[in-house]
Amino acid sequence: MAEVTIRIIDNDNGNVSLIMEAIPPLQGSDKDSFTEAQQLGVAFMERIVKQGVNNFIKSTDDE
Repeated sequence: MAEVTIRIIDNDNGNVSLIMEAIPPLQGSDKDSFTEAQQLGVAFMERIVKQGVNNFIKSTDDE
């Protein structure tokens, strides 16, 4: 079974990258697990973005 690592990188230009790596390289049924990890990673990023937007809206409402 492969280990999937998800890294979030701040690109210092206002953008964030989500990097997913599998070690060792995927074979056979591990590819399905990696697809699941990709879906979880995307859902995680969507949640972070939504939370950030909500926090920004709250901070501008307070002013």
